This record gives sequence, C-alpha cells and structure tokens, in this order.
Amino acid sequence: MVQYEMYFTNEYTEEIISDLCNIMKLPYSDEKVNKAMSEKDIYSKDNLLIIQNKECFICTNCSNIDYIYPLIIRCPDALSEAVNQCMFTWDQQIRLEYCQEPSKGIPNVYSNDNTLLKYLEDVYQMRFL
Repeated sequence: MVQYEMYFTNEYTEEIISDLCNIMKLPYSDEKVNKAMSEKDIYSKDNLLIIQNKECFICTNCSNIDYIYPLIIRCPDALSEAVNQCMFTWDQQIRLEYCQEPSKGIPNVYSNDNTLLKYLEDVYQMRFL
C-alpha cells in the first residue's frame, strides 16, 4: 500500500480526479465533484470529495476558503507507478503554469506520522480509512 499527497489548484479538480479514477478503476461522477466544490460552509464535511473502494482511496478537501486543494491517494503497490506518474505530471504542469520550482517527485508518505490525511481526520473529527 502507498499513500501520495499533493496540493493542486482547484481549476484542475475534475481532470485530476477523473484521471486518477480511471487509473484506479474508481467511479467518477461530475455530480459528486461539483457537489463538494459548491459547498459554501467551509467547515462542512460536504466539502470533502471521497471516492473509494476496498483497495483505493481518493480524498480532496474542496473547501472554498482557498483555490488550492489538498489531494490524498491510497492505492496498492500494483497501481503505485501509474498513480504517482499521473500526480507528478499534474504537479509539474501546475507548477510550470504558476512559475514555481519543479518538484523532484511525489513521495510515498504511507508510513509517515504527519500527513494530510491525518490532518483532515483531525479537522473533521472523523476517520476515513
């Protein structure tokens, strides 16, 4: 199992989530994405876009407090290369567009103590996995 995390600009939400759902064989729904993105209460759990099955997990916090969203992915090792490459490609494209330094990669944070997943679980007082 691997866990990857990154931040991205909200204008790419649909494309990034769709690409990752395709790789991980998760059901993508424009309606579900739009519902999370249109929630106005920044403290509502309805801001969270969660798509998962027994093996894979996608979570992003679509709170409109900012235009930068966190993205958390968990998937089995068998999908890790394709998922990592997809995330890295999007990360590089967004960094280039916003004139930021390119990253060296998207690390596996599965064993780390301080992760975006744990932060969101604390903020929303819920466990996702």
